Amino acid sequence: MYLDKILKFIKEAFETGRGKVFVRSKTTFEDITKDGQKRIVVTEIPYEVNKGNLVKKIEQMRLDHVVEDILEVRDESDREGLRIAIDLKKGANHEAILTYLFKNTDLQTSYNYNMVAICNRRPMTLGVLDILTSYIEHQKEIITNRSNFELEKAKKRIHILEGLIHMVDVLEEVIQEIRASHGKADAKSRIMKRFSFTELQAEAIVTLQLYRLSSTDVNALVAEKGELDQKVSYLEMILSNEKELLKVIKSELRDIKSSIGSERKSVIEEEVSELKVDETH
Repeated sequence: MYLDKILKFIKEAFETGRGKVFVRSKTTFEDITKDGQKRIVVTEIPYEVNKGNLVKKIEQMRLDHVVEDILEVRDESDREGLRIAIDLKKGANHEAILTYLFKNTDLQTSYNYNMVAICNRRPMTLGVLDILTSYIEHQKEIITNRSNFELEKAKKRIHILEGLIHMVDVLEEVIQEIRASHGKADAKSRIMKRFSFTELQAEAIVTLQLYRLSSTDVNALVAEKGELDQKVSYLEMILSNEKELLKVIKSELRDIKSSIGSERKSVIEEEVSELKVDETH
C-alpha cells in the first residue's frame, strides 16, 4: 500500500525534483459529555497556514450553516502550544465532519515540490541523488582545501620546532650571538650563519625574549612536534585517499546530527486515503 500510494508523490519528487505532497493537521477527538458529544481538537496545522484565518473560515462555515453540526469554534492556543477546539452537536458524525474540513479548509494543504538549484553555475532541477552528489563533491572540495591549509600550517610549525629544538642544544651560544648583535636583523643573520637556521627558524628564535629562551623546555617542544607529525600523516592520508576523505565527511555529518539534530515531528503516513464526503451526514 505504501508503494502504491506514496511513491507517486515522494519517489517522483526524489527522482525528478518535481512532485507534490499533502500536509494534514494533527487532530484528535475528545469527549465533551459521557453520552457521546464530541470535540475536534487541532494541535498542529500545516506550514504557512494562518491560524487566525483558518479559525475564521471554520467559524464562517458554522454561521453559514455549511456544517450544521458545529456548535462552536475556539482558539485555545497558549504558551503550551497550538490548540483549536471545534465543539460538535450531540450525535454528530465527527469523522465525516473532520473529513469535510480536511477537504474544504486549510486543515489539509498540498505543496508542490520544485527543487531548482544552482548547479555547475546554472539553474537546474535536481533529484535527491543529484543533490546529494553535488553536496558530497562540495564537501570534498571544502575538506581538501581545509586539509591543505592545515597541512601547510602544521609543516611550518614543525620546521620552527625543529629549529627551537636545535637551539636548545646550543642555547648559550645562541644567547651570546643575540646579545652581541645590533638589532633583530643582525641577530637573525648571526644565528643563521653560525648555526644554519633558516630565516623562518631564526625569526621564531629572535622573537622570543631572552628569559623565555633560557627557560625553553625541550621535552615540551619534542612532544608538540610528535603531535604535529601525527597530524601531518593524517592530513596527507586524507589528501591521498578518497576513502579517508569520505570518512571525514561521514564523521562530520554525524557530529552535526548529534549536536543539532532533532526527531521528526511530522508523521509520514503509510496510506493516503482519498477524502470522500458523504453529503447526507
